[in-house]
Amino acid sequence: MRYPIWVVLAVAAAALSVAQPKSPAVETLSQPLHFDVDLVQVDAVVTDARGARVAGLQSSDFQVFQDGKRQTITHFLYVPAAHTAALKGTFRQPTREQARRAFVVYVDDRVMSFADFVAVRRALRRFVDEELQPGDLCAFYRTCGGPGAWRHFSSDPRQARAAVDHLTWLPAPPILRDPLRIQQQLSGALRALAVLPGRKSLVLVNSGVAFHPQDRSLQGALFDRTALVLFPMARHLADEANRASVAIYGIDARGLAVLGPMAVDNWPLGPDNVPRSGPEFAELTLGEQIRYNASQTVPEMLAGMTGGLAFHDTNDLYGALHRAADDQHEYYLLGWNPGDGAFDLKGREVKYHSLRIRVRRPGLRVRSRAGYFGVPQGEPSHVSARSRVLFALESPFREEDIPVDLTATAQNSAESGPYIECLLHLSSEGIDFVRDDNGCSVAHLDVALLPQRLDADVDISRVHGQLATLQACGTPAAVDSTLRRGFVFTARQKVPAPGPYLMHVVVRNIEAGEGPVIGPKELVTDSDPNAPKHPVHLGSASQFVNIPDLRGSGPALAGIALGLEGAAPPAMGDGTWRRPVPGDPAIREFHPGDVIAWRAALLKPASSSEGQMRVLYEGAPVYSQPIQLPGDNLHGSYRIDPNAPPGEYLLGIVLTAKKTSTDQWINFQVVR
Repeated sequence: MRYPIWVVLAVAAAALSVAQPKSPAVETLSQPLHFDVDLVQVDAVVTDARGARVAGLQSSDFQVFQDGKRQTITHFLYVPAAHTAALKGTFRQPTREQARRAFVVYVDDRVMSFADFVAVRRALRRFVDEELQPGDLCAFYRTCGGPGAWRHFSSDPRQARAAVDHLTWLPAPPILRDPLRIQQQLSGALRALAVLPGRKSLVLVNSGVAFHPQDRSLQGALFDRTALVLFPMARHLADEANRASVAIYGIDARGLAVLGPMAVDNWPLGPDNVPRSGPEFAELTLGEQIRYNASQTVPEMLAGMTGGLAFHDTNDLYGALHRAADDQHEYYLLGWNPGDGAFDLKGREVKYHSLRIRVRRPGLRVRSRAGYFGVPQGEPSHVSARSRVLFALESPFREEDIPVDLTATAQNSAESGPYIECLLHLSSEGIDFVRDDNGCSVAHLDVALLPQRLDADVDISRVHGQLATLQACGTPAAVDSTLRRGFVFTARQKVPAPGPYLMHVVVRNIEAGEGPVIGPKELVTDSDPNAPKHPVHLGSASQFVNIPDLRGSGPALAGIALGLEGAAPPAMGDGTWRRPVPGDPAIREFHPGDVIAWRAALLKPASSSEGQMRVLYEGAPVYSQPIQLPGDNLHGSYRIDPNAPPGEYLLGIVLTAKKTSTDQWINFQVVR
């Protein structure tokens, strides 16, 4: 029986979330919010009367009350702001330990006007360009947008920009306008955030969450339905958010609203007969103010109960997004022993513990979550190799039991159409090599590849699995040299159509004679998933790839390849292995003073095109030069400055033609 991938991943995520070892101290920030039988820790933001963050406080400045009883603070840590440059181009997928912040931007577009939607999309584009930093993860949800893969958490700003560009406004049908529609989807977003480490926030961008009776005689029902339905819904979502350690931020997209009858309103007697004065005008204005204020209640409740903020009556939507993102910096971690019985079940009911945190210094304010559920971490449990591989294919983090570097580029063939070309550099670290009868060091790998189109649902049938054997022979010195440099593997993955994709790769170390857990056409299950087995060592990597549409009017550019000038890499076929060469395109490590040779295929030229090659370091330009556009192949060289600082650089090709443009970027390392 074939199960949907979200079922498999949910099971794997739950199993992995309880398999983490207990942390006795809060200095380990990979899981900054912790609820266990002997330690509860929560984050707290302290501001002054002007709203500025306050640093330099000690544990003695705080008082923690759990269920009204004073607690003794045993763990204390201040986490300062991390000042890093915003992202440009692309960069390497982070590990779980490198994760800093995780955002879900939830656009509730049930009753959002076209003008508000355009303003939201403009603000989100700026948010992606100026706010995302290394270690950040971002995903996008919509009430009326369907379950597409834009909900996949990614650290690549190109994917986030593509997700924002994918947002299009359509009037929601009446069946989708019920406010209860968002409860299920918000719960799903909170569950997705629950398994992530780091600081987590859900940004709810909305045009109010309330019932909107069309008949003025139903004004009284507005309060009844809000109190009986929306308030319990908000409490339920806040409890879920606190359980998942997520702060919720509400942003009202309506800006400074005009609270009164207007010509654009659906007035029964026509727009020319909208009252402008008198008792009827006053009644309409008062009713509109009541509805407007009531529509902000739910976002304010969610923010207040989870330690977030609510923004309304402002036309600066980007400023609100910036404040929500900035709120994930500079906080205190407070930990204490919750006492006996805090995590005991009360019958079948999980106990909820209210929290109140005070700052003893006058003039300061503190924001934190309203409470937590008494659900401790479970004991470690076995996770099958198949579940591990499937979870790694969908995880936003790199698995580094086996270090994997992925270079995925968009290509097109006249015979077979568009495809993604993958170069994998595998380190021998984490791979079990054994000596065979010929004295060679041999290892066996199970490789799974999934090109995931981001504007469609996940199609598990497109996962491709294959077996491979690595071999290093010769003298002991030659074998050691080969193992130190690692191996390079190539693979080609056909895609059904142009568009934005995430290319996922997972490599698993297996024993001789063991079969793949994912076959080319169907899933191959473990014979006994609960049986004790040797540890599952695997590595993974993902990269965003945009396959250009050759039917468009502008130029189309394939991916970029980098190498050391004068060192041509050996040709390779699909599914073959080789040893890396100096300046290998799969590794992209160079030294100050090296000359980099770059090349890219122009899949579709355009008349009057202009091109430019650019190099960025920490988001700032360090070099640019115009590109001549003869023929279908673009190529050139770039000499690294002898005094260039070590770190990650980006090389990009930007082509413009009339009102259209296209670009491709690739990263490389400068090492000493």
